Amino acid sequence: MMDEKKNAEEWMLDFAIQQAVTKLAPARKKKVALLVEAFEKVMPVPKYEPRLKHSSAAFSHARPMQACS
Repeated sequence: MMDEKKNAEEWMLDFAIQQAVTKLAPARKKKVALLVEAFEKVMPVPKYEPRLKHSSAAFSHARPMQACS
């Protein structure tokens, strides 16, 4: 009898938590989207610049790499 009561309480808690998460998830996604939008307004994403395509200057700060054999 005690195990059934404990299981029922755990199920109710799990259900309540799941309901809260389900209800809050869309709001959280909206907040993230708004934060991304605000950040992009302050720091615009740079457009692709073809002039750096094969420039050695683009790699001047790269660390040397060693091939594996």
